[in-house]
Amino acid sequence: VGNLSIARTMVGSDNPRLFERLCHAEAACVRARGVTAQLLTFSKGGAPVKTTASIEELVVECARFALSGSPVAARFNVEPDLWTAQLDTVQISQVVHNIVLNSVQAMPDGGAIDISFKNVRVPGAADVPDLPPGIYVCVSFRDHGPGIPADQLGHIFEPYYTTKQMGSGLGLAISSSIVRAHGGAMTAASSPDMTGARFDVYLPATCVKITAPIVAAAVPDVRHNGRVLLMDDDAEVSEVAAEMLQSLGYTTTTSFHGQDAIDRVAAAQAEGASYDLVILDLTVPGGMGGKETVPHLRALNPDLAIVVTSGYADNGVLSDYSKYGFDGVLPKPFSIADLRVTIEQTLVRRQLPGRTAASVPRPGCAETHEESEQPEGDEDGHRQAWQLHDQMLSR
Repeated sequence: VGNLSIARTMVGSDNPRLFERLCHAEAACVRARGVTAQLLTFSKGGAPVKTTASIEELVVECARFALSGSPVAARFNVEPDLWTAQLDTVQISQVVHNIVLNSVQAMPDGGAIDISFKNVRVPGAADVPDLPPGIYVCVSFRDHGPGIPADQLGHIFEPYYTTKQMGSGLGLAISSSIVRAHGGAMTAASSPDMTGARFDVYLPATCVKITAPIVAAAVPDVRHNGRVLLMDDDAEVSEVAAEMLQSLGYTTTTSFHGQDAIDRVAAAQAEGASYDLVILDLTVPGGMGGKETVPHLRALNPDLAIVVTSGYADNGVLSDYSKYGFDGVLPKPFSIADLRVTIEQTLVRRQLPGRTAASVPRPGCAETHEESEQPEGDEDGHRQAWQLHDQMLSR
C-alpha cells in the first residue's frame, strides 16, 4: 500500500493511464487489507479501536457507498436526540457493508432497504438475549426481499453457512463477531407475515455529544515542515514510511529500536531541536518496542506527540492506545492519506485538548455503560480530520 501510494503521487497527471492503474492497484490492496482485518477479527477477536462517533453519520455514509451502482435505494428514519457510541469506525463500516450487501443480493430486481435508528434501554423496551443492562443505539436494516426461511434463520450467523451459490458464509458471521466485540448484539428476524428480513444491531451508547467542527480561526496551524522520528525494525517498511513522511514535507529521522529512539530524542532535546512527533512500531523482536519506549520518551518530553503503529490488529494496545501513553494510532499497512490524517489528528489533539468532543449529556441520557463514561478519543473518523485539514489550508 505504501509503495503504491508513493508511486501514485510521483506519476500524478503526467501519465493518466498509469495513474489510473496505480489507483486501482492501491484500491485492491486496501480491499485486501479490509478482508484481512475482518478475518483477524473473526479468528482472534481483534479488539476494536474505539472513538466517540455519530453512528447515524457513519451508517448513512457507508450504506450509500455500498448501494452505489445497485438498483436498491436506502430510506432512513432517525429518532431525535440519537445517542452517540464508542465504536471502531472501520469495523462497524464492515458490518454495515456486509448487511447492506446481503440486502442487495436479496433484491436483485431492485427495491428499498429501510434503515432506522433509535435509543434503547436494557432492560426495558428491548428484550435481547445476552445483552447486558445499559443504554444502546439500535440500528435496524430491513429489506423487502423473499425473507429467510425459518429452518435457516437460526444458522445465518454460523461461519461458512450460506444459501448463496457464490457466497462465502463469512459476512454475517464476521459482522456478528465484530458487534459482540463492541459489547453489543446482532439479531435477525423474518416470518411469513413479514416482508423481507430485518437485522438489528445494538451498540453501547454514550452521553458524549460530538460538537460541530472547529472554525478555522480557532485552529492552530498543523505544520508540514516539522521533525519526525520514525522507529521501525523493518528496514523496508522504514524506508517507505520515511519517504511518505518526506513527501508530506516532514524532515524525517529513522531508528530501528526503542533505545536508539530514546537516545535520538535526548540528543535532539540537548541540541534545542526537539522532534515534533515520534512514530513507534509496537513490536520489535529482540529489542525495545513502542510500549516499552513511550514511558522513557514521556520522561524526556511530556508534551511530545507520540503515535503507535503496528500490523497486529488484535493487539490490545491499539484499541486503548491512550492508556499506554500514546496520542494516536496508525494501523499497518497505511497509505500517504492515512499517514497525513493520523499526524494532523494527533497534532491538533495535542494543541487543542478536549475541543472536538465534550461530555455534554444528551436529553434523556441519564445512565451509561461504565466503560463509556470517559471517551477514549476525540476524533470522529477520517471525515472530520479532512474537514479540519481543509479548514487549516484555507487560512
